[in-house]
Amino acid sequence: MKTELITESQDSLTQDQFLKHILHIEPKDVNLKFIFDHIRNYGICGAMLWAAVKVLTEAGSEPGILERTLTLAAGALLFALPWILFAANFAHGLVAAGKLQKTNRVNIVLYSVLCLVVFAAAGKLMLLARV
Repeated sequence: MKTELITESQDSLTQDQFLKHILHIEPKDVNLKFIFDHIRNYGICGAMLWAAVKVLTEAGSEPGILERTLTLAAGALLFALPWILFAANFAHGLVAAGKLQKTNRVNIVLYSVLCLVVFAAAGKLMLLARV
């Protein structure tokens, strides 16, 4: 299946067209830098998740109700955002894998496990760093 960039104005894109446009990748674009960029993105997601946990655990020590509410809201956003970014990065990697070779369930499962391990390792690294 060949995907093409959308030539029309991005103001009029439907949600499906927008996702196709964002996930577009050519086989020539999948190289070592692409792989390291994906690994880095999982690390960033892990760091964001660590920050969310840190913010949420310290929310109870805020003195006022407004401060506590704002801290909880920020923590909730920080907790949700890495999962959304993880899913986007994961989908982009699957599209790239599909462009390079015929994917099967084994490849998708191996890719999924590897992504989750890198994501968890990044989060664990942040916990151990105690920054």
